[in-house]
Formats: sequence, C-alpha cells, structure tokens
Amino acid sequence: DSWACASEEPAWENGWMYLLREVTPPTGRLVHQSIPPIRVCEVLPPVGSRRTADGSVLFDVGKNIAGWCRIRVRGPRGSRVTLYHGEDLAPDGTLNRSNLRLAGNKDVYLLKGEGIEEYAPRFTYHGFRYVFVKAEDGAEIVSLTAEHVHTSVRRCGAFSCSDEVVNRLHEMAALTEANNLHGIMTDCPQRDERFMWLNDLSSRIYQSVNNYGMERVFPKVTDDITDTADELGRIADTAPFYVGKRPADPVSVCYLLFALRSYEWYGDRRPIDRHYGALKAWTDFLIAHSTGYLMNYTYYGDWVLPFPDEENRTDNLLVSSAYLFWHIVCMEKIARIAGREEDAAAYGGHRLRAREAFNRRFYRADRKFYDNNTQTANALALSLGLAPEKDRAAIGAHVMADIRRREMHLSCGNQGYRHLFYALSDLGYTDELVRVLVNPAYPGWGYMAACGATTVWERWEREMQCEMHSFDHPMFGSYDGWLYEYLGGIRLAEDAFGANKIVISPRAVPSLSFVESAVETVRGKIFSAWERRDGLCFYRVQIPGGTEAALEIEGLPRQTLGAGAYSFTVRNS
Repeated sequence: DSWACASEEPAWENGWMYLLREVTPPTGRLVHQSIPPIRVCEVLPPVGSRRTADGSVLFDVGKNIAGWCRIRVRGPRGSRVTLYHGEDLAPDGTLNRSNLRLAGNKDVYLLKGEGIEEYAPRFTYHGFRYVFVKAEDGAEIVSLTAEHVHTSVRRCGAFSCSDEVVNRLHEMAALTEANNLHGIMTDCPQRDERFMWLNDLSSRIYQSVNNYGMERVFPKVTDDITDTADELGRIADTAPFYVGKRPADPVSVCYLLFALRSYEWYGDRRPIDRHYGALKAWTDFLIAHSTGYLMNYTYYGDWVLPFPDEENRTDNLLVSSAYLFWHIVCMEKIARIAGREEDAAAYGGHRLRAREAFNRRFYRADRKFYDNNTQTANALALSLGLAPEKDRAAIGAHVMADIRRREMHLSCGNQGYRHLFYALSDLGYTDELVRVLVNPAYPGWGYMAACGATTVWERWEREMQCEMHSFDHPMFGSYDGWLYEYLGGIRLAEDAFGANKIVISPRAVPSLSFVESAVETVRGKIFSAWERRDGLCFYRVQIPGGTEAALEIEGLPRQTLGAGAYSFTVRNS
C-alpha cells in the first residue's frame, strides 16, 4: 500500500464523473456476502524495538500475525516513511524477508507536513511479527501499533492442560488458523500466494471447527470449491482457481468434509442439498478415473515430509487410493443424509470393492503392515477403516515401533500425521503421542515451540533454506483437533446433526495431571475436564440442552447423558 497524503485534495469534487465508461461486467453469479466481515480483531503494542542511527526502528509485535501497522508520524511535507514486514530475523538481527517471493509486504506513506499524522494501509494486509520502519527526509516515528486482521469469526473453543508446551502449541494452532481466514481459508498470509489449497484443508478442517465458529464459512467455502468445477465435475486444487491443476489432487476430500461438517456440527444441510450433484460428480469422476479403485494420478500426496528420503516416502498412489476410499465413505453418508438411498447403496458397494482392492494391492498380510511400512501408509489404513479389524493392533504396533526408533518423532507429511494421531489414540497410544507433540528435538512441533514460534510452520526446519518456508501455515495444525477430541474427549457421534449427539471420551494420560476443554456449539457449551490427584481421577462434564452424550470413560460403565452438569471419580489404573 502506498499513500501520498501530500497529494490529498480536501475540496475534492465530482468533476471526474465524465471519465466513467460502461464496461462488460464480470462473469459469474453475484450473491450476498454470507460470512462475517474482515475486521481488526486485536490491537498489539510492540513488545520490543531497536532504533538505528538514521532514526529508523525495528519493531517486534510479539507474535506472528496477519494484518498491518498503524503509525503516528510527523515531519516535513513530502517526507517518507516505509514499513517493511517480515516473519523472522537474520542472524545479525536484521529483518529477514527471503521467504516472501514476489510479495512486497511493504507500505509507503508520504507526509503532508501538518503535525502528527496517522496512517494504516487500506488495500492490503501482511503476514509478520517484525516490522522495520524507515524514516526519510526528516520524518519521525511517534508510535506504532499492530492490528491483527482476519474474518471476524467467533472464538468458540478453549483448551488448557498441565503442560505449558501443549498449551503453547494449542495457541499456536489457533492463531495460525485466524491468520489464514481472509474471506477464504488461505494457506499463508505473507508471501505471494495466499491461496485456498484443498490438499491442506483436508487436514486443517479438524482443528478449525474446534477453535472458531465456522458455521457461515464452511458453506461459503463449499460454494467456492463448486465454482471451480468444470463440465466433467472436476474441481481444482485451489479455490478460487488461480494455480494448481484441474482435476484436483485426490487428497482433496475436504470438499465433501465441508458439506458434512456443516451438517454434523451446525445442523446446516444446505451445502449438501445445494451441491449434491457437484459432490457426486467429483466422487464419480475419481471412481471412473481409477483402475479398479486404485488411483492412477497424484500430485502432492503426503506433502512436506520431515525425512524426505525413499525409506520414509509413502507411495503417492497409495495416498490417493486411500483418499478415493475416503471420498466414497463420505459420499455414501452424504447420499443417506440427502435421502438418495439408491445412490447410498451404490456407494456402499463401491466402498466394499475399494477396500478389497486397496488391501489386495498394498497390504502385506504376512507382516501386518502396508506397502513399505511407512507411518503414513499404516496410519491411513487404520484411520480410514481400510485395515482388517483383527490386525489393527499389530499394524499400530508397527507405527509405534517406528516412532520409538526415531526417538519419538513422526515421519509423516501434511496428510499422514492427522490420521496417525487419531488412529494411534484409538489403539491406546495417547500418552506416547503427547510425548511426540512436546518433543523439543528437531523435527516436530515441540521443536517449533522451543525455537520461539508463535504460529505453526510450513516446514520443519528453523532456518530458511528456500523460498517455500512460511512460518504461518495451518496445514500442520490439526494436532489441535486431536487435543480437543482425545485429551479433552469431545467428539461428534457418527450420526450427529447440529451437534445433537456427541461422545465424551477423555484420555487421562499419565504425562498430564489435568485437562480442561470446551466447545461452544449451536446448542450451547460442551465442557469436559479431568484431573488426576491422590490416586484418583476426577471428571467433570457439561452437556447443553438438545444434546445427547455417550459417556465412554475407562473404569465407568458406558452410559448416555442428557443436558446437565456431571461429576465422576475413578481410581487411577
């Protein structure tokens, strides 16, 4: 943004109207804006600053945000103030902007020379923690504040526990999500990208719904994805479709998940009703362009591995084929919700045949693992219901053994890790996963926190090694959904409609002494907490009106709870 205040005309008139001309309107369908507006949601004073000899100042606003700075300056007419934004500092303490690609991330203000002047940009936003303000030609910086800007969704979730690293990682994920809500669900707020990549969203959706009220965002995003579809039903990798390919990578199951989550969390069936034909066309395209339910194309697969060598790389066609199965499972459910029983039965048949084909091609039944025994290959099969029920424990043991071999690190990319967290918790490894999460050694989330991160990174390395190195990327933030669903124990039931049926199943792990979690739903607040002390574990649960909860706590009989507040005590095992 560049603003020449010295050129402002206070007595501006409409004599320029004769310059207007009629043009062809843009294509598409004009509809009302249904999501909350983008607003300044927080104002941050700098937590530190360093002044240079020429009067310029490097400010630290304390955390990585999306937004802009508001400055108050004074100086002679025509003097210049330039603001350079960045996420990181170089080893010598100067601003490091090498990951911005072609993005300027820069604002320029030319003073009019009338006392103290105030400026904030009007036509852009930036991703940054640090801002270098260069004052020239006699300009002087009086003050600066940072304004955190994003789509003004309500914060609906809260999580805390006895481990401060886990708490910090929770806040990192929530902040990263907010920074990437700008009318669409962007991948990053700083470089020349800021696109809604569908492959990222297939993992990201699991934490966004727990932290923010997305009841108006998810239907809008479903509309956006539908708009990218061509006459063959092929959606694109990004929505709106600017970069990437069409058809989208088969991992783009988020298209169906947005419609399902709108129904399950918010009781909104309009995305399913409005887009049933498009959702079906995309799923049918994938089935038709598979070879016996094995996908024959892929682009990204399990993206950004921490150990990118052949031993750790999961065959992209395995990933795509697993996600084809996931599409079919979701579409069968969508068809039942829509009352399309014939379609649902057809997808049920596809599901059985796809599962058989996947296991025939990738499962090594004699050794109880999938393909080349990567964490991702096994986790996908476990999480998506592809693995034989009788072998689930053995397959999970392979994954856990590999994690231990790597000294409590994962080898997954942006798809596999979400499935791993959920699948291994279902097999009883929740405490081990807490240790994975907080591990301060490279690579991992605990390492990010140990390096001072305030948002979740795109890559696992601390130092920028290439221009694809965002420090504000929500695709690796889905562990936060796991915090709510497994440590807190707040999960939707399979047949939920507007959060009317939930499961309360917290895991009271030895590595933590307490957990508190809450999610504000369309029916009210769900609360789940536990605390271990004196050989006992104390549970507290709150269920809102209109919600039925299946209570599944180790040491207690399974039971169904209606609205109300409950307490339970169990002796630690």
